[in-house]
Amino acid sequence: MKGVDAMLLAIEVADTRDDWQSFGTWGGLADEAVKAAWSGDDKRASELMVQVRLALRASPDLISPDKARFWDAMRKQYQAEVGGGAGFVPDATASFMERAQAIAVSPAEARTLPAP
Repeated sequence: MKGVDAMLLAIEVADTRDDWQSFGTWGGLADEAVKAAWSGDDKRASELMVQVRLALRASPDLISPDKARFWDAMRKQYQAEVGGGAGFVPDATASFMERAQAIAVSPAEARTLPAP
């Protein structure tokens, strides 16, 4: 149509985010925590994991259920990488965030998560 201004809007609503690894500082902090733990600096590693949790909690890009879900996945990944896991061998080509996403959620955990 000539002479008519128009604007197309699309609004999307999601219960959870699937792109959480693409923003925020928590991925880099988690990588640094693992490196610190591997080098024997457990105090620094612990401090960095606290920073990861604070960064997740402060993120305006995440909703509360995602903050808890991502923290749980990252905490499990950290424990697996620094000796709390059952035979996990880190893949040097994957980032911490990619490895954390690969952790399967138990059936009990799945019941507490919102539907995708």
